[in-house]
This record gives sequence, structure tokens and C-alpha cells, in this order.
Amino acid sequence: MGKVTIQSIAKDLGLSRNTVSMALKGNELVTPRTRERILRYAEQVGYTTGTPREEMHREKQPDLLYHIMILRRPDVAVYWDKVINGISEEASRNHCQTQVVVTREDEEEKRLPRG
Repeated sequence: MGKVTIQSIAKDLGLSRNTVSMALKGNELVTPRTRERILRYAEQVGYTTGTPREEMHREKQPDLLYHIMILRRPDVAVYWDKVINGISEEASRNHCQTQVVVTREDEEEKRLPRG
């Protein structure tokens, strides 16, 4: 077997490269069942993440998770959903969890939704 990549795992499991990548990063948008399937398979085929330089950088990162609240009005155009999704994906790569507030009450009180 050649080098194991995210793309090869995605192909073997019949999933998108993006789904595999998000699962390996622990993104909560991937269902627990799918994430477990991907992680189990990645371990079986000997997948290792990153280059040595990336691994060194990761070791220096604290095990902290930061939270970002994005306030979004319910009547805002769908275009902004794509922008918010992009922000959330980049945030998850940098040890941040985003939560989108869409209710007027939560927005007014600047409160994170329960979840």
C-alpha cells in the first residue's frame, strides 16, 4: 500500500475528502458514528497526520478550546451562511469552537445557546 492520505481514506470509505478531514480534526459537524468509522479506519491503515514540522507546532499548542460566538440575525441573506461556515472551519483548525446565535433573545442578551 502507498502513502495513506486523507484522499485515499475518503476513496476507500466512499466519503468526501472534506468529511474525512473534518472527522480527523474532531469537527462536531461530522456525526459521531461516521467520525468513529473514519478514525478506526485511519488507525488500521496507519494514517499519520502532518509533517514533522506540523507535529512540532501541534505539540506546543495548549490543550485549550476557545469559543467564538457569531451573532446572526434570522433575516440575513443565505450568502452569510457560507461566510459563517468558512469562519467556523478556520476556527476549528485553530482550537476554536464557534456557535451561531440566531434568536433575538440570545442576541439581545449576548448569550451562547445551550447545546
